[in-house]
Amino acid sequence: MYDDYLYTLAVSSGIKKAILISTSQVYEFPKSREPIRETDRLKIDSNYAKLKRKAEEKFGDAIKSNPEVIGAALRVAPIYTSDFSDNLMAKIYDPETDGLFVYYSGDYGFQFCCLHNLVEFIMCYVKYAEDRTYSGLYNIADNNICSAREIIAYARARKTYGPAIQRNVGKDKMKSLIGRLTSKGDQKTNYRYNDMDTFFNNNVLDGTRAKKLCNFKWNIENTK
Repeated sequence: MYDDYLYTLAVSSGIKKAILISTSQVYEFPKSREPIRETDRLKIDSNYAKLKRKAEEKFGDAIKSNPEVIGAALRVAPIYTSDFSDNLMAKIYDPETDGLFVYYSGDYGFQFCCLHNLVEFIMCYVKYAEDRTYSGLYNIADNNICSAREIIAYARARKTYGPAIQRNVGKDKMKSLIGRLTSKGDQKTNYRYNDMDTFFNNNVLDGTRAKKLCNFKWNIENTK
């Protein structure tokens, strides 16, 4: 209700452009490695994703109600910077052992978004979006996935944790399956839940539409 009121107020107050920051967690991550496009299927597993999807719908309705307003809903991958590593570390950190872990040689990876890529896209959208053709959904993420090996190197360079321990994939998949059968609470409430069903898919967000406005140059190696 708060979102609905806020968006309605905004588009009736004379603004020309509006931006909503949503999340890539609304997508159904396929088991293939095809890029995920803005038109692809959704799968709302968590409370956070449900909240964001509802916000997208309310935001879209508000934008449509005023033809003079241009609006973008940004489906952003998990954020990181040089000083903010929580989303990165969630993929390789085990709170039970208070240490890092890796499967195989760490070649699998995940889609993230350097905060500076998001900021630069917003600046470009405000400056260059000219008409209603620029309204709609945009995937916002780094150009490439970030491998587990790169995240470990990132952590070591900042002396965050010690060595990464190689873990047994089959054992962890079984543990995850048992957890799904006994309780779905963690998946619904944990923003950084590790879904073992998609852990090695290397899913990439298709940023073609966003790149028409902004080139994403930041990544885990050059972030500041």
